[in-house]
Amino acid sequence: MGKEKSSKDVPSKKRKISEDSELVIPVPDQNICEVIASGFPDSISAERIKKLFKSCGDFSVSIPNESKGVVFLKFPTEKAAKKALKLSGGTYKDKTLLINLTKDLPNVTKEKPKPTPVFVGNLKIGTTEDQLRSYFSGAGNIKSIRMNLDKGFAHVDFTNRYAAEVAEKLVGGKLNGQKIKIEIADRKQNK
Repeated sequence: MGKEKSSKDVPSKKRKISEDSELVIPVPDQNICEVIASGFPDSISAERIKKLFKSCGDFSVSIPNESKGVVFLKFPTEKAAKKALKLSGGTYKDKTLLINLTKDLPNVTKEKPKPTPVFVGNLKIGTTEDQLRSYFSGAGNIKSIRMNLDKGFAHVDFTNRYAAEVAEKLVGGKLNGQKIKIEIADRKQNK
């Protein structure tokens, strides 16, 4: 991992060291809530992220050097972080944004990732593969897409289960003005 760009350091607390002066020391706060947001262009700046999320209050931004459109936001409270979560499913430059609390993400294992198909239903006739790729762009890498628009569904094969689980969080979003259904295919089969 490389260095990260940050628009603000970790929140700090003031500590008096004498009657005349104060020392500001960064103190890790156990209430800090970290959010991961994906779907941004690789060139997104911390300043632009600050503008996009300004309604969420005060937070710090970290953008890994090779971010691939992923940014991390640290909020002083869970309440502030939940404001950011409400922006999940929105779009930025025609790409769908996915926003999650990092603590809610599934654990990543050392196993070789297995492609995971996601069922996408209630698709409008005329929906294209490019539109599906754009809609799910923030979730992760897509291996393939199989479409059956006569019946209004598609299977989007993600390169790993984690990406499929992130994509599943977009359930109820609209594509071409129509609310779509999203479910990991093996969950659908087990019902």
